[in-house]
Amino acid sequence: MVRDVTIHPALWLLLAACSMASGLPPAPHDMNLATDMAEGARRFLTSLSQDQARRGRFAIDDAERLDWHYIPRRRPGVALGELTHAQRHLAYGFLATALDRRGLLKASAIMALEEVLHQREQGRGTFTRDAAAYFLTIFGEPSTGATWGWRLEGHHVSINMTLVDGVYPRAAPVFLGAAPSVVTTGLLAGTRVLGREEELGFRLVGSLDPGQRREAIIRATAPDDILAAPGVALVELPGLVATRMTAAQRTLLGALLAEIVENLPREQADRERARLVGRGLDPLVFSWAGGIEPGKPHYFRITGPSFLYEYDNTQQGATHVHTVWHARAAVGGDFGIDLLRDHYRNHSHGAQR
Repeated sequence: MVRDVTIHPALWLLLAACSMASGLPPAPHDMNLATDMAEGARRFLTSLSQDQARRGRFAIDDAERLDWHYIPRRRPGVALGELTHAQRHLAYGFLATALDRRGLLKASAIMALEEVLHQREQGRGTFTRDAAAYFLTIFGEPSTGATWGWRLEGHHVSINMTLVDGVYPRAAPVFLGAAPSVVTTGLLAGTRVLGREEELGFRLVGSLDPGQRREAIIRATAPDDILAAPGVALVELPGLVATRMTAAQRTLLGALLAEIVENLPREQADRERARLVGRGLDPLVFSWAGGIEPGKPHYFRITGPSFLYEYDNTQQGATHVHTVWHARAAVGGDFGIDLLRDHYRNHSHGAQR
């Protein structure tokens, strides 16, 4: 699990005033999301066979819920590829409640890239490529009165949603990757998944003056992968604070962040935008490593009081992208763990299943 670091007390006070952990009732849009998601999950679960339900359901406090990853590996859950036509309709209807339109388009394209890899490698690769090997797993009982969650996961996709008390949604961590990042020939030719984030990142770092670059570029070579990977403690990085940017650069940073949050549920994306309305982009920090021209391995990170986002494109000649979104403790943390901890500190009942 990614652990958070100390945040200035003033930020804690500001965020605590806005946090769902304050005991305020859920916002109407959160209640709509919670209701739709619980209904979609229940419909999907009723369609499962006994064997599928056995493989696809866990208690909310099962250790499996925190065991997320984005590499090809054996996973629990119900594979999308094993679903009947009716089950598949219900599954995608359920997923449509969780991802904004653009996020759903990206996730579906990432899954389709497995077939591109399968055709290119023709069985010669280390892993078996399978566009159907994406698994849905439900944790707890979907409702608007008890904590539950779910995960969609496979190669280059790990979307983790928790609904604390059934009505406080937290989507984190959210991992999206793409290989190849640009498809040049054959199936899906012309497809560029996660390319808009990369383009805006290059435009922003390219706009910096020498002094700003000295602050933003933290190392000459990019790390081999995201730094905030599963099980890795979060270490803060230096970088360029948004208050040191020009108005045009802040516009680019805002556009980049807007593209990123559209991978989240619409309601959570709206909340992240609303947090910026009060303070603007001032608390954000932009960090870069590696080349500043397309085609060279590169990495960037944006951090704020409520989130951390990383983009890494270094593998296979900078044609293999990894991105991740983490929620900070001040807004509930990954898997809503910090929100749950505060909840159980203030309530006497035990863990829910």
